Amino acid sequence: MLRLVRNATVFAPEPLGKRDLLIADRRIAAIAETLPRLPAGIPHEEVDLGGLSLCPGLVDTPITAGVSQMPGLREEWTRRIPLGRAAQPEEMAQVVAFLASDAASYVTGHIMVADGGTTAHTGQPEVAQFMLPPNS
Repeated sequence: MLRLVRNATVFAPEPLGKRDLLIADRRIAAIAETLPRLPAGIPHEEVDLGGLSLCPGLVDTPITAGVSQMPGLREEWTRRIPLGRAAQPEEMAQVVAFLASDAASYVTGHIMVADGGTTAHTGQPEVAQFMLPPNS
């Protein structure tokens, strides 16, 4: 059985009002997007679409390198991480490996937040405040 784990944003677990409808829409879109991309020979009935998502916090990757370009954002974000550092890509890969493994066979419909404790401790930084021009 192939288990699919979607990558989401760490801001996804926040209340959204019509959250259930949004999640259902996103799940349908994810299925429609993913099934045609399966390797040839894997029947659709062999795929577990159990609604698993990983919401990573700050991870040191080329994509997040821009965080350092916004004055103060990297420092503020790191200050809010109880573990005191950004994650490494390998750490997120280990979370995905667990969710996709038989060890997580009873886990379904779960949003796994892996952010060094930020969400549970202080919440995510308000990124928009770092995008405003000075003296705004």
